[in-house]
Amino acid sequence: MRKPITAAVSILFSGWLHAAPDNTITVETIREQNLTPIAAEELQKLVQGGVTVSHRAPSTGNWRRASLKDDGTLTIANRSTNNGGQSGSNGTGTWKLEGNRMCLDIKWSGGSSTEAWCRGIYRHNGAMYSVPVNLEKANAATYGLIEVSD
Repeated sequence: MRKPITAAVSILFSGWLHAAPDNTITVETIREQNLTPIAAEELQKLVQGGVTVSHRAPSTGNWRRASLKDDGTLTIANRSTNNGGQSGSNGTGTWKLEGNRMCLDIKWSGGSSTEAWCRGIYRHNGAMYSVPVNLEKANAATYGLIEVSD
């Protein structure tokens, strides 16, 4: 059994130059430190056998927990704590690896809302972050931590 790995995946946030809290990374840091996504082989090992990915968005406090199954399917829960209340939604979908990118295609409950994206996994200070491989297309400046576990 693998130990939990601290990692980070985007679900996209506004940020600031270098003053990000310890549980986030900025696009500026990725650029300045010339960070590159982990190789496809390492990414394959990370998700081998299926994993659960948990993430909290720094800008909203929302969290997501996705179960990525070995057969390429996923289930996901999204919980929002905006405006002092709580709400949530669930979804299903698929995931796959495309080279050094992880791609998710989610259909949220209710049937009309979908989401699809691909991200590279970057290492920094012992953590991993999921950020667009093409930083010019990163529509947020700061990305928050996730945990990856069996």
